[in-house]
Amino acid sequence: MNIKWQITLLPIIAVAGAMGLLWYSSGVNDTILDEVVFTEFEDQYLGQSKTMLKALVTAEAITLGEELEKCDTAEEKFVTTVTHTDPIRFFDDGTGYFFVFDMKGITVNIPTLEGEKKSGLDRIDVADDKGNFYVRDFIDAVKKDGGGFVSYYFRKFADGKDIGLKPKMSYVTAVPNSDYLIGCGVYIDSVQDKIASLKNDVDQEASSYAFAKYMGMFTFFLLVGAFSYVVIYRVTKALRAKDHWYNQLLATSRTPLMTTDMDMNVTYLNPAAEKAVQAMSGKTLVELEGKPCATAWCTDMCGTADCPLQRLKDSGTKETQAVIDGTHFDIDSDYIYDEAGKRIAMFELLNDVSDREQIKTVVDRATQISMQAKSGSTQINTSAQTLSKGATDQASSLEEITSSMYEMNSQTEMNANNAKETQKLAAAAKNAGEAGNQRMTQLVDEMSEINDSAQEITKVIKVIDDIAFQTNLLALNAAVEAARAGQHGKGFAVVAEEVRNLAARSAKAAGETGTLIEGVVQKIEGGNDMARSTAEVLTEIVEHAGSVVQLADDVAVASTEQAQGVAQVNQGLQQIDQVTQANAASAEETASAAMQLDRLVMQLTELVSTTGSSDGAGHASSIAHEELVLN
Repeated sequence: MNIKWQITLLPIIAVAGAMGLLWYSSGVNDTILDEVVFTEFEDQYLGQSKTMLKALVTAEAITLGEELEKCDTAEEKFVTTVTHTDPIRFFDDGTGYFFVFDMKGITVNIPTLEGEKKSGLDRIDVADDKGNFYVRDFIDAVKKDGGGFVSYYFRKFADGKDIGLKPKMSYVTAVPNSDYLIGCGVYIDSVQDKIASLKNDVDQEASSYAFAKYMGMFTFFLLVGAFSYVVIYRVTKALRAKDHWYNQLLATSRTPLMTTDMDMNVTYLNPAAEKAVQAMSGKTLVELEGKPCATAWCTDMCGTADCPLQRLKDSGTKETQAVIDGTHFDIDSDYIYDEAGKRIAMFELLNDVSDREQIKTVVDRATQISMQAKSGSTQINTSAQTLSKGATDQASSLEEITSSMYEMNSQTEMNANNAKETQKLAAAAKNAGEAGNQRMTQLVDEMSEINDSAQEITKVIKVIDDIAFQTNLLALNAAVEAARAGQHGKGFAVVAEEVRNLAARSAKAAGETGTLIEGVVQKIEGGNDMARSTAEVLTEIVEHAGSVVQLADDVAVASTEQAQGVAQVNQGLQQIDQVTQANAASAEETASAAMQLDRLVMQLTELVSTTGSSDGAGHASSIAHEELVLN
């Protein structure tokens, strides 16, 4: 079957596939709608309902709990709960309300019921038509997780009408400040009604689009037929153009190419091969077509086991080296396959490699030079690495020395400052000693004056003592005379006695005062001696303080000169460190350049090695190793 019929079958298969796909897609759409879209719609609606119910019940539980917190008795809580929840209705059909039970299953309030069913009824053992003890499920959900969803059947009231038992989903939770649980639910039958309505709408839309779908298919068939005709025409034209393009491509190749059938009879020679064959055998492609290839090249290996095509058939060898008329060739041979992978022909591709020896000579010489350069670059690299390491170590040592000099400079400056402070303190001590010595000299002078005054007082006391003694004698004389006078001298005798007593007391007081004055004089003399000793000690202290001041001056001057010297040394080390850092950087750059030179030499060596191991025209003939497939 030719290519034209193969292309014609494509639209027929496409139309049949489109019809089958249309039928299959219709069934898949129904399945997707039933099992995915409507199911997802139901799950989404129920999910939204769950979120809404949980929010409503939680908010109402908090509000009701705050109201019940104000109640004191159970009766008040019961009445408050009924009053609070009874009037609440929501949803469009009025089916939304809050119901309340206690944790024993007793009804507190179901607003849609009447009488005993509304409140006060024990529903712990009540089940719906499906056997669900929903009140127990309410209590279990609250006890287990603090709240949850429960599904069951319950009587539905919509717009005031009793519709009957319908499936319902409720959320319940505990009411704070009480033993109540509160819940709210939504009837699931409304979801099923919406899904049924949605299915009806989808079916109506599908029937309205059926006619358009079939008209579209008919139009598609017409377009496919027209498109197939255009494709067949263009593909046939492209194949002819492709054959012409391949022939031009082979004609422009400068590498000789010959194809043969499986019996090694010539079927094609490109212009380069035809020119070479004419030079060797004098025959053209027209003369050689259908004849053995040995008649074309006329070489010693033609028709033997060394023939490249024969080696391909015998051992599968695809590369052969040969010398034809003194010219070196690398001959690449391989099979040509049809679309089914069957061998239908063979080809030879001849690559002129006459310049290989010259190239090898150049490559060998370049290899020697590159090896010598590599050896020199390795030595340079090693020396540069050593120099870089030494410069780095020297820079590190200088950094440590510089750091130590910085610390020494700081300590020297601190010592110079301390010496200056010591100089100031010694000068202050000297000044204080001199001031103390002056005060002590004044004290000695004052003590001398006090001693002189005490001596004068002693003399006065002696005069007083002499006066008292004389007075006593006079009193005795007066007493004697009074005794001689007798009765007339009594009064005078009394006066003389009193004078004598007074003289005695004056003498006694003068004696005691003299004793005290003598003791004071002795203490003043002792204090005077001590003041002299203290003055002498202070004089020595002042002399030593002067010596300390002189030494402090010398230390301060020496410390200042030492700090200046250390600063100069530190500055010199910084300059040396800068030079060392520059040397280290230069050494690193030299090492980097040496490494780069070493890499370049290695790349040159690899390039020369690769060039030396490759054939002169090897790259140009790489296309010969690919398998050719004829369409």
